[in-house]
Amino acid sequence: MPAVAHLGVGFAAKGVAKNVSVGYLLLAAEAVEIVFMGLWAAGVEVPSSAVSAGFTEYSHTVLSGVVLSFLGALAAWLFSKNKRTSIIIGLLIFSHTLMDLIASPKLAFYPYDTGMPLYPFSEIKIGFGLWKYKILAQILEYGTLAGGVLIYILTKIKMKKEKLAKESAV
Repeated sequence: MPAVAHLGVGFAAKGVAKNVSVGYLLLAAEAVEIVFMGLWAAGVEVPSSAVSAGFTEYSHTVLSGVVLSFLGALAAWLFSKNKRTSIIIGLLIFSHTLMDLIASPKLAFYPYDTGMPLYPFSEIKIGFGLWKYKILAQILEYGTLAGGVLIYILTKIKMKKEKLAKESAV
């Protein structure tokens, strides 16, 4: 279930980033998880579970969210040379950190979770704890995904209508 809402945000971003591939938008929304999976594969980080808090001190901190957002925006700029696209990509990456802050500590699913660290190995852990309520967390996770997909579909329909109108005017 974790990371589903992030996909919804990626889909919804199509509404403001019509010229950016939805694949890139989804990649940006999940960039933090992609970094985590790479670190997990390398044996550096460990996912949380029902029996342990895990170890995500590099990928899932407020500082890492800021750094990854900046690096993502920079990469988008280098590839697109488009300031708007770069900002959208950077904000999408940071949205992951913001959403994790709202959810953490995720006690309904991970009883040993202590919240999101400010930076690697920080004693200061923060979060609003929305995921201590399992039903609410599931409604918001899947609701955000459904809302994002709906925005994406409506945006694509609007873009197609605009394209048809433009073609028929010629």
